Amino acid sequence: MKVSGQSWSALTEDMRLWQVEFNRPGKKNLAPSFGATLMTVPRPARVGEDGARETGGCGVPVWRVFSLFSLTPNSMSSAPSAPEEPIVCQMVAEAYHPGGLEKHFIEICNGLAGTTAVHAIAHESYRPHLRDGVIFHSFDLSRGRRNPWMLWQLVRLLRSLDADVVHAHAKKAGFILSQVARWVPQKTVVTLHNLTAARRWMANVNGIVCVSRTIADSLPGLPTHVVYNGIEPSHCQAPSRFVTQGPNVLAVGRLAVAKGFDILIEAFAGVEGHLHIAGEGPERERLVALAAERGLSDRVHFLGYRNDVPALIAAADLVVISSRREGFSYVFAEAMFARTPVISTEVPVPCEILPAEYLVPIGDVGALRKRIIATLDDLPKARAAFSPWFEFAREQFTVDAMTRNIRQVYRCLAP
Repeated sequence: MKVSGQSWSALTEDMRLWQVEFNRPGKKNLAPSFGATLMTVPRPARVGEDGARETGGCGVPVWRVFSLFSLTPNSMSSAPSAPEEPIVCQMVAEAYHPGGLEKHFIEICNGLAGTTAVHAIAHESYRPHLRDGVIFHSFDLSRGRRNPWMLWQLVRLLRSLDADVVHAHAKKAGFILSQVARWVPQKTVVTLHNLTAARRWMANVNGIVCVSRTIADSLPGLPTHVVYNGIEPSHCQAPSRFVTQGPNVLAVGRLAVAKGFDILIEAFAGVEGHLHIAGEGPERERLVALAAERGLSDRVHFLGYRNDVPALIAAADLVVISSRREGFSYVFAEAMFARTPVISTEVPVPCEILPAEYLVPIGDVGALRKRIIATLDDLPKARAAFSPWFEFAREQFTVDAMTRNIRQVYRCLAP
């Protein structure tokens, strides 16, 4: 068999990458039998950047290696059957800590693993949170976004995986993926979790998933797809009970400037009842001092970190979202599942669903105070008005709906 110099280079590179993965200590050395097979199986054509199909010479690419191992010796000449769903590699840059991005990444991985092969590239701290069906690759993406050694290692890893799509989560992982997209065989997609201006790097990926319509509308001209985040309905446990006499208003989130809890405390100065704030963060000391300055220490309660947030939401008379910015509010989704009315600033996703009478401009203390008072004055009316949105949430804000919609994005990218 005659092999061109270019094809021979590709062949030897594929063999070397394969040996790195499978000839590690504890791995069975399969290289001899694989070498003969590699010489007889054509390399599939690939699609170039201009849309034209390019022949790849001889040799099976690394991302097809694994399918060969399931074949018997007598069937090595048969092409492997195509998977029903695209094989996906999920990727996140940040180390794990309880938060919306981390929750989303874990639920996407675990939700997809039931129907298709899923790889996960993430910090080691994610491993305990992923189900056994997820193929985990511990990888440190905390270094600089343009670190050449890290990018080279990532290219090698992605080229060794039998994945059709690589899905990066949040801007850092998305930027890193955009830097290597031209060097890997997979289609590339990035999920943006917050409002952001369009960046040049976004044009280097094949698709952008936005967790709200507001984010998608801010990126004209880019290949965006709207997929709302989801929660597990089982998270909504039996309601807790507040020890304070109602009305009881609840706010949930990290105690950070972006969540606007200072605005909420200022607004609550003219509201009857009790305000409960669940969460921890760097703004706690300042917020406690603010409540004391406004004479609210006996009516504003800092609950700290809670692992029963759905139960707290179900027990509250009203949930308030006072954020200065959001991508997708999990608190809003939980409140809809718990059938608890919500007052929110004009942030996604409430601004895409709720009518104006339950929305207030960001940072407007007076408007927020008036809206809270008006809603608490007639809670039965508010609960009745929210009924259609409660049902909408049960259809659209579930993990099943999220994974179903994200699979459709993958099918569009890698049919």
